[in-house]
Amino acid sequence: MACPYFEPQHVNASPEHAAARMPLIDEYDGLCRAAGAPFPIPSQLRFHCCNHGNSRRTCAHFPAGEMRSALRYEIVGRTAAALELLLVEERDYTPHSWQTIRYSVAGELLEPEIADVAKQAQIRAFCRSFLEHFPA
Repeated sequence: MACPYFEPQHVNASPEHAAARMPLIDEYDGLCRAAGAPFPIPSQLRFHCCNHGNSRRTCAHFPAGEMRSALRYEIVGRTAAALELLLVEERDYTPHSWQTIRYSVAGELLEPEIADVAKQAQIRAFCRSFLEHFPA
């Protein structure tokens, strides 16, 4: 379950725990959007807070009043042209809301469109990693 403020940019070339089961499949470097303006994530937070989420009480950058605790992704359908995934938003460490999103492989389009930049980036990162690790 990735942190809702984590905007993955690229797969980490030197992952902290290469064999770990990661919510986005791969360990990513990226930006934190918790303070509004994005900033690079310090390496000590990347694995335990950003990539693994549920950082409400462990990361100093996580907004105090934020109820979301993590975002979870699961592939629920696949064709050659698209992936269908389930996005689950956790609040207070419990599934709170969910939606199905279609990811078009050619062009990385999302249906429906997602306004949240971090969520968009996580969906695309998850889908890219899925396709890389689980080719058809």
